[in-house]
Amino acid sequence: MSNELFLNDLNTLIIDSSKNPDRVNPISQINEYLFLGQGRTTLYGGMLWKLGITHILSIGRSPHGSVKNGPFEKLEILDAPDLEQTDLSKHFPTIFEFVKKVIEQNGKVYVHCEMGCSRAATVMIAIIRHAGYANSLQSAYNQVKLKRPWIAPNLGFLEQLRKFFSESLDCS
Repeated sequence: MSNELFLNDLNTLIIDSSKNPDRVNPISQINEYLFLGQGRTTLYGGMLWKLGITHILSIGRSPHGSVKNGPFEKLEILDAPDLEQTDLSKHFPTIFEFVKKVIEQNGKVYVHCEMGCSRAATVMIAIIRHAGYANSLQSAYNQVKLKRPWIAPNLGFLEQLRKFFSESLDCS
């Protein structure tokens, strides 16, 4: 089974098994190394492992037991509520080092928050820009938005991205 078909099956499984399904894909593949999504996906650690994910980056929420106790290397940034005044950018250097290690090991990282729309999306945009997968912050945002159209980083997080990279960003 191709990676894309497996990912589609995983998304269907998660949506169908949810008591309150929200009809957006719980997990999105951004590129060959990077995945972005919701916290509930961490209920399916075995499936994430089968997808080739080796590392988990949790923003603002701890992963479920199957990931927490699984074979994954993990980075948890729990002091990050989805509020405009939360400073995610102070964690960027640690996040960039973690992701650099993933790529050097030819691994794959799943970046998640609660819904995969604001905190994790902000972090993914920063990763894409910093790692050189995009030549501008705008391009990084557009790449993530293309793969996960419902992202909506809060205004404070967008401003942090602009300041950290000293670049403009239009999200309208």
